[in-house]
Amino acid sequence: MSAQRSFERSFAALQDIFAFTAEEFSLQGIADELRPTVDLVLEELFTNMVKYGRGGEAQVRIEVSAADGGVEVTMIDHGAERFDITQAPDADTALPIEQRTPGGLGLHLVKRLVDSIEYQYRDEDRESLIRFRKTLARPEARPAREEREKKMLAIDFGADGVVVITGRLDAAQCPTAQSFLDKVQGTVTMDCSRLEYISSAGLGVLLKTQKAAPRVIVDKDNDESLVERCLNGDADALEALVVRYQRPIYNAAFRVLGNAEDASDITQAVFLKVTERLDDYDPQYRFFSWIYRIALNESLNVLRRQGREEPLDDESEPPGPERLDPERLASEAQVSRRVQGALMTLKIDDRAVLTLRHFSECSYREIGQILDLDEKTVKSRLFEARQRLRELLRDLMPA
Repeated sequence: MSAQRSFERSFAALQDIFAFTAEEFSLQGIADELRPTVDLVLEELFTNMVKYGRGGEAQVRIEVSAADGGVEVTMIDHGAERFDITQAPDADTALPIEQRTPGGLGLHLVKRLVDSIEYQYRDEDRESLIRFRKTLARPEARPAREEREKKMLAIDFGADGVVVITGRLDAAQCPTAQSFLDKVQGTVTMDCSRLEYISSAGLGVLLKTQKAAPRVIVDKDNDESLVERCLNGDADALEALVVRYQRPIYNAAFRVLGNAEDASDITQAVFLKVTERLDDYDPQYRFFSWIYRIALNESLNVLRRQGREEPLDDESEPPGPERLDPERLASEAQVSRRVQGALMTLKIDDRAVLTLRHFSECSYREIGQILDLDEKTVKSRLFEARQRLRELLRDLMPA
């Protein structure tokens, strides 16, 4: 079973593409765990077609097909010049962004995320075809004895206040889990990487907790375990980190740079640097503090090299994951542009601390780790930055 649809060669078509993949994953019974990666790869390849494809026609055709253990996606572009992405050289992350080959960073990352990717080109009608495949990792066989010795439920606080759940979360264990989770205050982060089994009733407990605490994070694998797996050569772990942090890193870079294309380039550069420098990561610090610091430094380097602090595109804004009604969308977009415009008039230091606190929801301690500041300085700088931003947005404040 497969389905295909054509999309206008425009960045605005990305939300329609994501809606198409969501629909087909559901209809064809494709594992939904694969969809974030597929959407990320589609976004990068489609963006390259829009930005760099020369001579292409108005529409790009995309086909989604269920494959053994996963999904196969085909993109067809007519009238475009030949560009074999499988032969594109690896990106040099040491070069400044403006000196890198257009699209090189994203293609380098894409090739690491999929199982296989191929390129075909027909000279007679200048048809360019890209096909990639992504499958679920097959779990290793578990010894029969280990299966018999599965632990009963254990739930307790681990490092950094993370709620660690191990063993079996079946219907009989749900009251115990619910009683524990009901007593947890504030942000809840749950590490479920050591769960041997979870029933539908157990899943209901986790979902109930997530609704009660809007900032709950349910991690099948926490960052530290993913980093360890990456260091051992596990490509699926790298993929999980990219999917988890791609949007937060993009949004943070956009708030500092004020330009969507630069933010996209920064996001790609960050993940490539992560793969190259993962040995430098110090596990005594939280992984996301380390990766945010890389993103912020990359963003500031771009501003310094370009000699600017103003956005290149006043109309751009971070794309949202949801479709809103047109009136609400227009209103929120207007406010977003005002806030972004005000941010870009502030000093870089003010912009960075406001972005980390209010758009990335970092704690004072986490901001201090990212910016290499003590918490007292963070609070002082944040207070002053808020005052300056509030003055610029006075007309938006309630009377």
